[in-house]
Amino acid sequence: MRTCLPAFSAVLSALCFAALHTASAQAPAALKDVGTATAATEVDTAKITYPQIYVSADGETHFREVTLPLTLAPAKPPAAPILQSTLMATTGVRWAVAPKRWGVDDFQNRAFHTATSKRFISVRKGTISIQVSDGELREFQKGDILEVLDVTPSRGHITFTESGAEWLITNHP
Repeated sequence: MRTCLPAFSAVLSALCFAALHTASAQAPAALKDVGTATAATEVDTAKITYPQIYVSADGETHFREVTLPLTLAPAKPPAAPILQSTLMATTGVRWAVAPKRWGVDDFQNRAFHTATSKRFISVRKGTISIQVSDGELREFQKGDILEVLDVTPSRGHITFTESGAEWLITNHP
């Protein structure tokens, strides 16, 4: 059995090398550069930016962009390290599904509401529009994420959708 082990190891190594070489040769150009990008981020930090609804001292709500630093951190092996933010606590996760024209009357009547808790919203399907009390109106579509911090006391915001939408709500402290 011991005489077979070196031969087996050599064959396995050759197969792995061939598979890696073949996969690399067939990979799209964007994927071939991943190794280079990973090496470059090992010494640098990256960042991610997302929109946030916040409340100013006068109770008005506004949009701003929030930027979080990302650092290269281990993932569960055998996955390669990945750029990550620090871990954020959550207090609950739920889905919301709004039919076509949900909230349109609120928008037309300028009926603002506050969030029941601080949360991240991830739009999974359709488009939602949100107007804050300073008048700014933004549209969010599938794949967009925003943070909502305008809990009471504040003037709040108006959320509506013409097309219908699905979103994932992740509440946080």
